Amino acid sequence: MTVYINGVADVISLQDVKDNVKLNELQAPDGAVAMGSQKITGMAAAVAQGDAIAADANVRAPNATQLQGKTPGAASGIATLSAGSVVEQDPKAHAIGGTKHTSSTLANLSSKVSDATVCSETEADNKIAAAAKGLAIFGDGSDGDVDINGGAFSSGPITNNSLTRDAFFDNLTLSGGDLNCAGYRLFCKGTLTIDASYKVHRTGNKGGNGSSSSSGAGGAGLGAGSLGGSVGGGCWRSAGD
Repeated sequence: MTVYINGVADVISLQDVKDNVKLNELQAPDGAVAMGSQKITGMAAAVAQGDAIAADANVRAPNATQLQGKTPGAASGIATLSAGSVVEQDPKAHAIGGTKHTSSTLANLSSKVSDATVCSETEADNKIAAAAKGLAIFGDGSDGDVDINGGAFSSGPITNNSLTRDAFFDNLTLSGGDLNCAGYRLFCKGTLTIDASYKVHRTGNKGGNGSSSSSGAGGAGLGAGSLGGSVGGGCWRSAGD
């Protein structure tokens, strides 16, 4: 092969060209490049629009000569289709959040979707409202199951048998002691069980003892928790006493 470098003829072999000339040093082609049924291998991963991508068993490019679907038949804009014009294809795995979903996980998803209950917007609103109402009345059970089994019981929102904040029990049992709500709200999502010997209460403070000539002092008011407290008690005597 004769080449001219700076106007000087030089003879190089085809092997020299193969060994020394890089593809990216050549000019871009201005026509179709026939690959002769050969492959381009070793490509880097595509990172930008327009990059070529390597074949992947988990990514299936559409066959431009066939419509891919599940049911052969007519389609919008197409007058007639032969049975072979629509090819039934199994879903390939797709990477979502770094996890590839295989045909088995897709089948599992399909079964769960088919089991789902579809309701109208009004029905959905009603169900949400009902759930919110139940949550407001019975709470979310976030304090779990508690059994007050003694007279000096402390656990979670309870200290020495008195609440220290609003409590949201799943199941609450009073098997060995009382529960003083102490101005806080008590919610029980599941079952509230109270032994006959015990109680849930917020007992007021006693007033002072009176005498034959004077009345006793009124009881002190109860302190507030998440609920309001109470005012102190007063005294009352009838006329002539």
